[in-house]
Amino acid sequence: STHSFFCDFWDYNFNFWYPLMWCGFTQTLHYHLHLDISNTKTCWDNLSTKIRTDIRKAQKYNSSIKCLDYGEFRKKFPAIAFGDIKSMRFYDQLNKTLPLYVNYNTINEQLASGILISNDFHTTYYIDSFNFRKSTGTQSYVIWETICTAQTISFNFLGSRVPAVDSFFRGFGSIPVPYSCIKYN
Repeated sequence: STHSFFCDFWDYNFNFWYPLMWCGFTQTLHYHLHLDISNTKTCWDNLSTKIRTDIRKAQKYNSSIKCLDYGEFRKKFPAIAFGDIKSMRFYDQLNKTLPLYVNYNTINEQLASGILISNDFHTTYYIDSFNFRKSTGTQSYVIWETICTAQTISFNFLGSRVPAVDSFFRGFGSIPVPYSCIKYN
């Protein structure tokens, strides 16, 4: 017998899937945490007190942000891993030119944190991150600087099933936006 399988994650702006339901497709609901970044003043006002404090703390510790492409980052810091070895292989195959915003201490050039992002025409997507110095607010600072310098009008944290991570992302003023996963088996 032949088997067929279809799975697609739809953009949150597209939600009319009923014609596919009538043909035997199923739908599950997922959430992304979405942030309108067209006005950085409004974004700053919507930050939680903790996130604002983290950003100010990182600035106090002489942090600076640099943008490297992923390939350049891997050459410069080969021992730093995003997650496990499987993740590294995924990123190595994904695209060696994804921008990576990294946070340095300007006094000793010590690497503190970074985020890997991807862009389309309207949205900057938070793909993954690393953090070495949690007490200095560097993760919040690198995300904030990425938001401020983005050439897009929205920032998508892609959501999280980990409550503490979800709470951290919501501290930036992001709101949950539902999107559909359409399957046919």
